[in-house]
Amino acid sequence: MDGSSNREKRRYYRLEYPAAERPTVRYKGRDYRVSEASEGGVKILLDRHRAVRVGQFFAGVIRFKDAGIVPIVGVVLRFDEREMVVKLTIGISFNRMMAEQRRIRQKYPMFFEKD
Repeated sequence: MDGSSNREKRRYYRLEYPAAERPTVRYKGRDYRVSEASEGGVKILLDRHRAVRVGQFFAGVIRFKDAGIVPIVGVVLRFDEREMVVKLTIGISFNRMMAEQRRIRQKYPMFFEKD
């Protein structure tokens, strides 16, 4: 992978969620938990039934713990163990990501000190 690809990959701040705070994404009539989110992509926890493949179009609705709802559209980029990575073309706004980060920091200040 060249340097420009690495920069693109890290262009957005990624918020990893504590298990109790994970939003859900509704896709094809099922709810899946979101383990990590950014403006440019999401990681979605999968059960043993994979209903998608790499390169497939993905459109769903994320429901956050504060009752906020955001439609997302993208492409399945890859699978990591039990997670699916979706690169978003329509996704979570910068303001929404900052609000989520503040909410998680206030509720779980020690969560961000684990590194």
